[in-house]
Amino acid sequence: MRPHISIVLAAALVLPTLAVAGPPASAATASITYEAESGTLQGVTVADAVPGFSGTGYVAGFDDPADTAGQVTRWDDDGTADHLRRLGRRCRSLIARERVTDQRLCFGNETRAAHQVTAAATAKHSCWSYEDQRQFEASARTFLAEGLAAGERIWYARAGGPGGLGGWLDEAARAHPGAVRFVPLEEAYLAGQRLDPSAQVGTYTAATATAVADGYAGLRVVAECTPLVDTPDRLSSFAAYETLVDRFIATAPMRAVCGFDRGTLGDRAVAEVACLHPASNAGGVYFTLRAGPPGGPAAILAGELDVAAEELFPAALAHVRPEPTGGTIVFDAAGLRFVDHRALLQLHRYAERAGADVVLRTSLGIVTELAAMVGAGRVRVERVQ
Repeated sequence: MRPHISIVLAAALVLPTLAVAGPPASAATASITYEAESGTLQGVTVADAVPGFSGTGYVAGFDDPADTAGQVTRWDDDGTADHLRRLGRRCRSLIARERVTDQRLCFGNETRAAHQVTAAATAKHSCWSYEDQRQFEASARTFLAEGLAAGERIWYARAGGPGGLGGWLDEAARAHPGAVRFVPLEEAYLAGQRLDPSAQVGTYTAATATAVADGYAGLRVVAECTPLVDTPDRLSSFAAYETLVDRFIATAPMRAVCGFDRGTLGDRAVAEVACLHPASNAGGVYFTLRAGPPGGPAAILAGELDVAAEELFPAALAHVRPEPTGGTIVFDAAGLRFVDHRALLQLHRYAERAGADVVLRTSLGIVTELAAMVGAGRVRVERVQ
């Protein structure tokens, strides 16, 4: 058996000023262990002063942003191999999480990616990124067929014709007269022009109302949107539209999938729009930022803000542009599972520019202490369960 270093204290040892809560006291609180098998350590040491570890010790001494521990392996409490994950990405981040025994040292595991794919298949408003057009069309066909089975009117919007879905759409239109429509992207979105976000939401508001008036349960749309975000200017307009239409879809009898070709756009452009959707399958996007409902919080923040979000999160803030009410910008962060110091500083700077304070409504109890530690004085926490 290869030697390993048990990482049961993880983020409690990120800075000397963070209290060490000690090892897990029982199996009930020790559901996950992270191990570095002959781990690649940089700037950290192997310690054994606090009991409760396995192997030769635990990793300590995270007192510099460059300190890392690589090649970390996750074990669930039952020890079964089907829950074993190799976490290869190095992380350089302070993190905040409610329980020390549930904190992570590194990020990017397959479990999280699998959850993304599941969520993207079930949400009302999703981003699907793809490289294989046939795979996208197969998923679109399944999604649209489910709409027909649910009594919804369906639209498929794409530039250059229906492509591989043409035959199926024709058959579906014959079987469901009035329920199936192919809409050229140029007609649905005025592709090639700068999108008017409010007018575009109006288009779908009217189409949804018409579908319901015609006796359908609602409107279901798949739109291949690659040409709408292929320049920075168009991406900015489309992101503003996504923020508005997501607010509409949240309460309307409408479901929508926005498709983006990664090979054409690149990962960064896809990520900028993916994080504005409630769900996506885009790799490397582990948080969502959306506009809050009218009369509610300014924004809804969910998922995980770690080192992978360092550049993407500020871009998302610029797209969504949460606005203050009464001197505060309230984020519904009940779905926020993880946050690091970089994200808190980004929120602090955003609040400074707006001349307001940020209020995070979250269950992550140590965010207040972490914000104070790193000087994010404009970030306050309201605890929620």
